[in-house]
Amino acid sequence: MAVAQDEAAAVAQIVIPRQIEISSLPTFGLDPADDITEFFVNYEITIEFYELTDELKAKLLTRVLKDRALTFYRTLAADVRANYHNLKQALTDEFDVPQIKYRKRQLLHQISQHGEPISTYLSRLEKLAQNLNVPDQTKLDIMIAGLDSGYRNYLQMKQPETYREATHALLLKEAVDPPMEYLIEDLMNQIKHIKTDKEQGDCEQSVVCFICKEEGHISRYCPIKYD
Repeated sequence: MAVAQDEAAAVAQIVIPRQIEISSLPTFGLDPADDITEFFVNYEITIEFYELTDELKAKLLTRVLKDRALTFYRTLAADVRANYHNLKQALTDEFDVPQIKYRKRQLLHQISQHGEPISTYLSRLEKLAQNLNVPDQTKLDIMIAGLDSGYRNYLQMKQPETYREATHALLLKEAVDPPMEYLIEDLMNQIKHIKTDKEQGDCEQSVVCFICKEEGHISRYCPIKYD
């Protein structure tokens, strides 16, 4: 415990070009389903802005590794912990386990749209398929099977040959012809934000006769009409 505290204190005292917000960095180790490859992609994207040396990248990891990952980190030799690339490889070898990939494959084959926007559905599918080396044809079949019936029928009618063609067709259809429930939801949101003339402090306009142009009556009852 003292070693971990010393390491964290050392990282906190690192002088860097710009202040790193530790809370903005991704963490790894809390969730058993965490993907180590995805973690390192996000970690490196986040710290790229700071232009850190590999040594500082390795030290900074002590602030974002949690629970089982931090426990494993403490078992590594000092030379591995000091070298970012060796440390990254050691963590990847330890936590890129078959069970996690098996679980992700299960979730991928069970995926379904359930009324969510196409963009959200495709994003979930892509995240599950990441690092599983799923062939595009298999991904296409899984994607079609999980679509809501309206989109599935549309895609079967279009008969796209590739996964890319299918996703493009779906996103285009959603943009130009959104489902009725989306339109209703959008309309309800607009209604919520519409203020009546009365709420805006405007006086309600009186009816105006198109014959005499006077307010207070319509043309049917215009006195000029019957003069």
